[in-house]
Amino acid sequence: MSGLVVVLLGLGCGAPVPDVPAGPVEATVAPVSVQPLPGANRRTPKASWAADVDRYRGLLALNDRKVAALGEKRGAAVFSERAGLHFALYRLTGRDADFTSGLEAAAKAWETGKEQPGVRRAWADALQKQHRFAEALEVLEGLDAPGDRAARAAIRFELGTYEPAMAEIAALLEATGRLPDAGLAARLATMQWKLGRFEDAEASMALAQKAYKGADGWVRGWHHLLLGLMDLDRQRYDDALAHYRAADAAYPGWWLIEEHIAEIHLLQGRPAEALAIYDRVVPQTGSPELMGSRAEALEALGRKDDAEGLRAEARATFERQLAANPTAFGGHALEFLLEHGEPAKALELARANADLRPNGESLLLLADALEKSGSAGPAAELRAQVVASGWWVPPT
Repeated sequence: MSGLVVVLLGLGCGAPVPDVPAGPVEATVAPVSVQPLPGANRRTPKASWAADVDRYRGLLALNDRKVAALGEKRGAAVFSERAGLHFALYRLTGRDADFTSGLEAAAKAWETGKEQPGVRRAWADALQKQHRFAEALEVLEGLDAPGDRAARAAIRFELGTYEPAMAEIAALLEATGRLPDAGLAARLATMQWKLGRFEDAEASMALAQKAYKGADGWVRGWHHLLLGLMDLDRQRYDDALAHYRAADAAYPGWWLIEEHIAEIHLLQGRPAEALAIYDRVVPQTGSPELMGSRAEALEALGRKDDAEGLRAEARATFERQLAANPTAFGGHALEFLLEHGEPAKALELARANADLRPNGESLLLLADALEKSGSAGPAAELRAQVVASGWWVPPT
């Protein structure tokens, strides 16, 4: 699975925000032109990416006025709100500027309001987005709302405690009774999926889709995206593409859906169709991971020099990201370095990533890094440990 969605899987009470650092840090984010995918339904502007980007920018402008009225020392709650708005916008744009602004706002809130539950939640969220899960868990201790319990369970899952975390989410979901919480059902589905329990995961996603009664196209698109990712892991590419198309129809314009459609085009031997999408979403997000995917499409079309130039740009972008925030960006750079022949640096990042987030996904990346560094025996032992832990290992 692409590193772009690894941390998107943190679902629960409230809207999830992907931890998908991408592109160089910028002072501002310019307006982005959105071109529709062929054949997609574009008749619901209220459920579109572009409309939501405009909405969050408007809410941030209102927040600016609140900050000006209260002053930084009295505005902890306002800065918590600001962090959430920036992270929500980041979910939609994938731009570093929104990610960085969210971290800065959460830090300002924490400086003056760490005794406030809302500020603690905002700071824990910021820590998670930097893969600092143990610290986030500590910040959330003592908060006992259902959303807090769900957030702690999700963190424990990231830290490798799978069954108790999943049991906690299942219990919270059961407690919602005849009106099940769609976010909890989707969170449970992602946990079941990562442990290879696909029938259970699909049943939980069906419950999430049935339970969601709102009008937010993002949620409906997200549900289809998750189902497509489950199909992708099982190499059911036609089924995955059908879900991605449904996601795009529900929430048109979101780069994360579009880049997954491009991924299927590449896997099924349609590099020209993939490149047409990457030509749009790479400038939109500035993502070095997507630069790597675009380079793959270029190479498949015989444009090897263009592909190598783009990979060099991706490598330079990853280096800037790692210098800015190594814990947030290290896991994302790792997969690129593994694929493109920098085993020593990849191993360094893989060890750090596994220390921060010792679940099966991180440990499998560490095993790959060990193997490419010439340590085949330790790599095999680590893969066996991952299998024994219950984590699902996709077929190779």
